[in-house]
Amino acid sequence: MDAAKAIKTFNGYKGHVTRKLKACMDLGNFVETQTTATTGLEEQIRVNINELQDATKKLEEAMVQVDVICSADDSKKAADDIKVYLEWATTAKTTLLGLLASLQENSVRSAPSSATSGERGTWRANESLRPERLTCGFTPAQFRSWCDNFLSYFNTSHMENLEPK
Repeated sequence: MDAAKAIKTFNGYKGHVTRKLKACMDLGNFVETQTTATTGLEEQIRVNINELQDATKKLEEAMVQVDVICSADDSKKAADDIKVYLEWATTAKTTLLGLLASLQENSVRSAPSSATSGERGTWRANESLRPERLTCGFTPAQFRSWCDNFLSYFNTSHMENLEPK
């Protein structure tokens, strides 16, 4: 791998981490509006955290390549960048875990009685997570990103509990 390709790879992974951070922030904003945890919401928080961790791991691996192949100036810039991204990722993970713990605590306090536990709740779609309209012109990478965004939207909006129209 040459230096230019190593830099491009690193920058690509920075973009990937940025998208995962945005997904975590959107989910965090939605979670703040909820009063209790649901299985789908808990699972989505864990999925977002795992995806963010995977993305930061790949960014760190790309950083190693930059460090080995590129000039000292490029390595220093990449090291500065990765430090910031890792701080953001740690903050996002901590925030989501804190919100999850708070929701779980609220869920325990307000656990429904056995008579109401089987009833369907009323849910609102989380419009902030709604993905853009899927088109035929999407590249495979855009399609994968759209699928991730749709799953976040579907799970946090509890669409599995809604009646079809």
